[in-house]
Amino acid sequence: MTLRQCSVAVIVGLCVLGFCLACKHHVSAAARTASLSVTNGACAQSPNPVPVSNGDTVTWSTGSATTGCSISFTNTQAGCPFYGGNCSYTCTNGTVTSDQVTSTAPTATQYQFSSWSIGNTNCSIGSDGLVMR
Repeated sequence: MTLRQCSVAVIVGLCVLGFCLACKHHVSAAARTASLSVTNGACAQSPNPVPVSNGDTVTWSTGSATTGCSISFTNTQAGCPFYGGNCSYTCTNGTVTSDQVTSTAPTATQYQFSSWSIGNTNCSIGSDGLVMR
């Protein structure tokens, strides 16, 4: 290769590298799923917490079309990852799917349920909910 060809190759390589570094990594929205269950009066969500990103939806399922559920988050920007949409959901036929996550909170931000129930069991408030990834 001549010196000129090497120079052009280096310039093209640097332009391609610069373009790649300037591109933002795009993570496409996903449909997350979580199972809800009650054992001896203790409620559980699996996984817990559900990892989500901006644009994701979450489908909660009780595993039975005849078992209802309700899930609520505090209706504030700091308390609801769907703020601006619904912050409360009720199962129909054992499942419910959320609106898209609208939170741009940093990774590891947790959104805990403000109330939830599975069937006729009112669940204890704890660490159950969602976490930004």
